[in-house]
Amino acid sequence: MPQEDEDEDDEGQRITREDQDMRGTTEEEDPEMPTTLSKGRLGRGKRQRRERSAFTDPSCLSTFVPNLRVNAFKFPSQESTQAKEGFAFCLRTGETLVIHGTASITPLFGSLSVLGSVLSTSPSSAIPRKSFKLFAPSSHPLPPLEALQLPLGEPTTSLSLPDGTVVDVSSFSAVVLVEDYASGIEGVEKVLRAGSLGGGNGMWPFTSALPRESVSFWRGTTWSLITELTPSLTVLRMPGSWSSTLADIAPSTMRSQLPSNGNIDSGDENEDEKHQEKSGDSDRKVFLVEGPRHVGKSTLVRQVMNRLLSRYDRVAYLDADLGQPEFTPSGFVSLNVVSEPILGPPFTHPSIPAASHFLGNTSPASDPTTYLSSISALLATYHLEVEFPPIDEPVHRSHRRGATHSTSLSKIADRVPLLINTQGWVKGLGADLLLQIKEEARPTHLLSFYSPDEDGEGALPPPPQGVTQYRLEPAPSSPLDAKWSAADLRTLAFVGYFHSSFADGPRPSSELSQIVSSWNFALPLVSTPPLRTSWDDRTAIRQVHIINGEVDKEQTLHALNGSVVALVRSRGDDEPERCLNLSSFPYEPYAPPPNPSSSRSLGLALIRAIDPSSHSLLLLTPVPPTVLDEEPVSLVMGSIEIPMCLTFDFKANDFDREKGLCGVEWKDVPYIAAGGEGGTGRRKVRRNLMRRSQA
Repeated sequence: MPQEDEDEDDEGQRITREDQDMRGTTEEEDPEMPTTLSKGRLGRGKRQRRERSAFTDPSCLSTFVPNLRVNAFKFPSQESTQAKEGFAFCLRTGETLVIHGTASITPLFGSLSVLGSVLSTSPSSAIPRKSFKLFAPSSHPLPPLEALQLPLGEPTTSLSLPDGTVVDVSSFSAVVLVEDYASGIEGVEKVLRAGSLGGGNGMWPFTSALPRESVSFWRGTTWSLITELTPSLTVLRMPGSWSSTLADIAPSTMRSQLPSNGNIDSGDENEDEKHQEKSGDSDRKVFLVEGPRHVGKSTLVRQVMNRLLSRYDRVAYLDADLGQPEFTPSGFVSLNVVSEPILGPPFTHPSIPAASHFLGNTSPASDPTTYLSSISALLATYHLEVEFPPIDEPVHRSHRRGATHSTSLSKIADRVPLLINTQGWVKGLGADLLLQIKEEARPTHLLSFYSPDEDGEGALPPPPQGVTQYRLEPAPSSPLDAKWSAADLRTLAFVGYFHSSFADGPRPSSELSQIVSSWNFALPLVSTPPLRTSWDDRTAIRQVHIINGEVDKEQTLHALNGSVVALVRSRGDDEPERCLNLSSFPYEPYAPPPNPSSSRSLGLALIRAIDPSSHSLLLLTPVPPTVLDEEPVSLVMGSIEIPMCLTFDFKANDFDREKGLCGVEWKDVPYIAAGGEGGTGRRKVRRNLMRRSQA
């Protein structure tokens, strides 16, 4: 059976001769150059991969040229308790900022565009200024922030900065405050290095070994403005067809068309309503992105989502890509409701979705029926719970006709549009699955990637009647394609997920999805205290399921120990009948997993250990305890494995790490096979192996 292969060792071969100037010199071209060896896909048994040397992208530069006290102003942040430093940059129309690292972006005047979103200052002095979180690691192309042209209206000649400095802005179109944002996400680099994933080195500017005085002046503690060519950094490039599509989907925000003095009258509101009625923005909107692998679907979807947020109060995002999801680790299809721009790669915004379903694989080929039923369940959730917000929602989240003005001014809130990202498997069975998704979702807009070859294949079929179709060219190749494989990016997502710090406690009824904003890398997973739960407690664990293969009951604990499982909540009447012996382990070999129509996945957990004497499972999961305590959950195990780097102790020194794990020699560490003399070679997962003394 054909299936989508998510692993691409030779992805870098797609780099053309036009990109040779960005790839730098390879080890083969210069034998004198020191090489960096990477163990690559740890846990997969693959050969070791030689890390490519640094490249230089001549386009990865800010076009904005800072000049202190002229167009750039440095001062301590208003949040003096955190002692953050800030820069206010005054930009002319079309000038760009390229930032590396994590930063808080606050528009003070005018508007800027980044990753499809439009970031604007508050239209009224009565509304607090809003900050946006930018994540720009070297693992992904850096998104430029571009100053937009000021709207027509009464010009503003002066602006007071947060520290009281008055600046003449008559010759500028945007002023933006850039401050430090310490989220803890930089800890992913320590985990990747411990697992010998060489691509993780230098992901953030503040983890560089260079002394602070030797780097750019235009930087904070967590970010750096790129004003000169920097190795291993590349800028995000967007084809012309993408720009025109985004402009057509949401030509501009009403806020950016407001007078620059922030004054609003009823005439402006009436014009806004007329625009909505004329454009049909409050009608049903379903956008579906389709295309093969390696064309940039995920990057485009993120920009479309951000652009829609310029017109709508919230956007529903249905992710049907099992291999490279946007908000979850691989193996899930999910529905998220987003209200803020997403300004970073997937591993920087893991979430607890509004609804999700775990298939336990990176491809739907193993169970296409469950895949389609999961998509159907997510579509039903969207129609029943998300598409039309409750009438009694707070005013600050609405803009219905006659509503008072708010921070959501000019945004549509009486209907939530749906954006669907599909898998990259578009041939054979994959094409059939895509067709069935399109038939059920009934998209109003198709965003279709095409890549016609010399024989004319790849041409797009005409869309159904009444459906708007956009023809999109693939994204230009990036030198990072050769450095980060699909498996590496999945590892990155797992690391970001398992070290996430989700807010504990009840969520507001209007917050359907919870997106993480901080991470905790104080301890490696092997040293993190686990959550102990008893399988005798019917209020904690309802049932255990193993999909993609059956395991004898005698071997169940051996199979589960050290595995990744999904936490699934379902209605009790849909679960199989339990054994009368309440002390027995809640696993039936032939019991079907929870039905997607009556269940939802809460997230992932790692079974850290099993204590048969006390009938206990020790779990590691970022899902908050209050969520788990609401109702019992079922544990569902698929073929998803924990990345090897997450099992290592990143706090250990190199000597101790080569000897073993947490004081245990590699030859005695369960589930991990160490190759090479003295355990210094490649390590991989040994599934379902346990010594008698460990049983």
